[in-house]
Amino acid sequence: MALSGRHLSVASDEWIPWVEIAAEDSWGGIAVTVLEILAEKLNFTYHYVRPLDQEWGRKLPNGSFTGLVGMLDRREADLALGPLSISWDRYQRVDFSTFLYMDWWGILLPRPRLERDFAGFLKPFAPEVWLGFGASLLVTIILGVILRTLTPDSLPESKSSFNLAWIARTVMNEATESLPLSVSGRTFLGTWLLAMCVLTSAYSGVLTSLLTVPIITVPVDSVEDLVSYGKIPWNLERGTWMHEGYARSNSKLGKKVFEGAGIVASAWDIRDRIKNERVAVFTGHFNMKKVMHHDYTETGQCNYYIGKVPLSSSLLSMAFPKGSSLVPAFNKWLTSLVETGQVTRLMSDLTSNAKVCMVRPGKEKKANTPLVLTLGDLGGVFFLLVSEIRLSIHDIIVSMGTFKFFRRACLYLSSKQSAYSRL
Repeated sequence: MALSGRHLSVASDEWIPWVEIAAEDSWGGIAVTVLEILAEKLNFTYHYVRPLDQEWGRKLPNGSFTGLVGMLDRREADLALGPLSISWDRYQRVDFSTFLYMDWWGILLPRPRLERDFAGFLKPFAPEVWLGFGASLLVTIILGVILRTLTPDSLPESKSSFNLAWIARTVMNEATESLPLSVSGRTFLGTWLLAMCVLTSAYSGVLTSLLTVPIITVPVDSVEDLVSYGKIPWNLERGTWMHEGYARSNSKLGKKVFEGAGIVASAWDIRDRIKNERVAVFTGHFNMKKVMHHDYTETGQCNYYIGKVPLSSSLLSMAFPKGSSLVPAFNKWLTSLVETGQVTRLMSDLTSNAKVCMVRPGKEKKANTPLVLTLGDLGGVFFLLVSEIRLSIHDIIVSMGTFKFFRRACLYLSSKQSAYSRL
C-alpha cells in the first residue's frame, strides 16, 4: 500500500549505531537506512523531530510518558523511528511495528586486566599449604634434634642421624653430600626427601604456569556481582525501558541498582569513560558490540568486556500512535527486510571487529607476542633479595666492628703486659 507522497513527521533521536546525527540535516545509521528504503517503497517524504527531554519513553507517576513514546501519545509525530523496546506499559499507549531485531540487555564493563602481584611467588600454594609446610618444617627440625641426641657419640658429624644442612638442601633442591648411617636416620631423611620432592615440584610447576600463562580474574559477570563488588560505578541509559524498569523495581537488588546508578544519554556517549575511568553501563548487546568494534578498529586492543549473565531480552520496533493506519503498510516491507537478511547484514557490517574481543579476558589473540616478565611480576622475589643483602651487609659491618673492638682490646692488654714486664 503506497502512501501517495504523504509527508510524515518522524520522531527520533541519536542512538548509535541505530541513529547517528552528524548535523541537523545529516542523519545516518541502521534505522535511518531502513527508513530510507521504506520511503522509497511506500512513496512518502518525511522530516525529523527530536524530543526535548532526549528520552525514549518511560512512564511517569501521573501516567504520562516522556520522550518518543510521549510524542506519539500526544499525536505530535506520525511514527517514532527508535527502534524502541516493546514493553507492556508502552504497548498500552502506542502501536508497534513488526520487530527489526531481538536484542538482549546486559552490562558493558571495562575489560579486566592482569594485575601485577608483588607477592605473586606465593600464589602457587594456598595459605593453608604454606602454614602446613612451615609447621612440618618446624616439627621435622625438632624431631631431628631429638634424633640427633640419641645418636651414639662415636659417629662422626657427617654421618650423624640428623644434620640441619640436609633439611635446607632438600628444600632448595640441592644434593646432600652425605647420608645418615642409621636406619632411623635414613628413614627420617628419606621421608623428608619424598615430601620435599612433591612440594617443590608442585611449586615450580604451578609458578611456571602462573608466570607464562597468567589467569585474569573477572570480578563482575552479573548485576549481583556489580553491586557487591562496589569498585565499578554503573550507569543507566536515560529514558530506556531498563531505566524505567529499575526505577519501578520493588526488589532489594533493583532498588540498589537504581539508587546507585548514574544516568547517561547512551553507552556510546560514555565509551571513553568506561575504559578510562572504569565505569559500567546497562545497555543492549548490539550497542555493546558496536562500541567494541569501533574501539578495536581504532586501537587494535580489547578494552571492553560484556558481563556473562544477560539481564533480559527485548524486541526492537518502530512505534506509531495508537490506531495508526500506517502500521500494516510498514509491517509488510519491514517483514521483507528482516526475512531477507538485509537488516542483519547492515548490523554485521558495523560490528565485525567485535568478534576478536568477544572472548574471556586473557584469551584474546596475541600472535607473535612474546611473554615479558616485568619487575612487578617478580617484585616480591627482588624484595626478599634486597632485604637479604641489606641484612648481610649489616651483619658484616657489625662483625667488623666487633673484630676491631677485640683487636684493639688485645693490643691494649698486650701493651699493658709489656709495660708490667719492664717494671
